[in-house]
Amino acid sequence: MHLVTVSLGREVPNAAMIDSDALTEALMATTDVARVEHARVVVHPLRVDIVLFLLAPSYSDAIYSARRICQRALDSTLVTGWAVGFPTA
Repeated sequence: MHLVTVSLGREVPNAAMIDSDALTEALMATTDVARVEHARVVVHPLRVDIVLFLLAPSYSDAIYSARRICQRALDSTLVTGWAVGFPTA
């Protein structure tokens, strides 16, 4: 299991706020090379911090999957104006 943190940033100043519960549910329902075991979402006015515990074959697979999983989850919540930042180690 690997821990990966990802940030979402506002691309548009008046972007709608993200519902942390809806995003958490979307993250948990999304699969990729890695499987989400646990997700924590903290919403701030200008960014969203996400912590993912991913079951993946390697840390590099976890990093690769984290970005894809976050983008799919963001797309599924139909909230626009936010962008997935690069995962941080």
